[in-house]
Amino acid sequence: MRSGEPDSGADERLRQVLAAYRVLRDPQLRDDYDRAVARVRKHRPSARIAVRRNDSVHVGATLWAGPVRWHR
Repeated sequence: MRSGEPDSGADERLRQVLAAYRVLRDPQLRDDYDRAVARVRKHRPSARIAVRRNDSVHVGATLWAGPVRWHR
């Protein structure tokens, strides 16, 4: 890998994409993967997050930005 490259993780991500493509293009490997993922999802409890809405706090709140000046 080149030093100073802006995207230093590109090689690893490319390897991951190519590995995923190998699985997706092979029907047997894809079926095996789908079954494995389904087993994990079946045994994993779903996460429920309680959300409270308090819209009165934001009534009339406005975000305003300007004027914008470009500097060279």
